[in-house]
Amino acid sequence: MKPAALMLGAMLLALPGVARADEDLVAKRETCREEAKQRITIRGKTKVAVDDYRRLVDRRNAHVSDCMIRTRIAHETSPLPPRKPNS
Repeated sequence: MKPAALMLGAMLLALPGVARADEDLVAKRETCREEAKQRITIRGKTKVAVDDYRRLVDRRNAHVSDCMIRTRIAHETSPLPPRKPNS
């Protein structure tokens, strides 16, 4: 019984750290989404075709995925993400 109690105690002590890590990921994802919205836009157009909008959403999602992998979030002075080649 004693090893089981020690294991339970260790798991209970680890839970706050896991919860903090999840909160950090949520905050990081939100920051990455905001960064993608600011950086990847269609400028000068109020009406956007469906294909252009899908392409915009795909580029933003790719940016968020790349941003989540990085250890640090980019700042305003860093270069823009690469553009998708026109095809």
